Amino acid sequence: MGKQKRSYSKKKLINFTDKMEADMRSFCRNKGIKNESELVRQAVAEYIYAGYKDETLNHNSLKQIQDILSRCQLSISFK
Repeated sequence: MGKQKRSYSKKKLINFTDKMEADMRSFCRNKGIKNESELVRQAVAEYIYAGYKDETLNHNSLKQIQDILSRCQLSISFK
């Protein structure tokens, strides 16, 4: 048997409605997520880091557009 990855995180007590629990179980089953704790971890991470990802993507996109515009201006200047 292989070693299992140890989790050194702290436990949190979170209350869910019965419907939300049923929906979470169904979602996990349909998406192949191993348990509800993993679903909550993924959801929280996605929520927290979504803004960071958007900012990074926007910054990179703006940088690419700026580079393209600079090359176009340079090309127009030489023509």
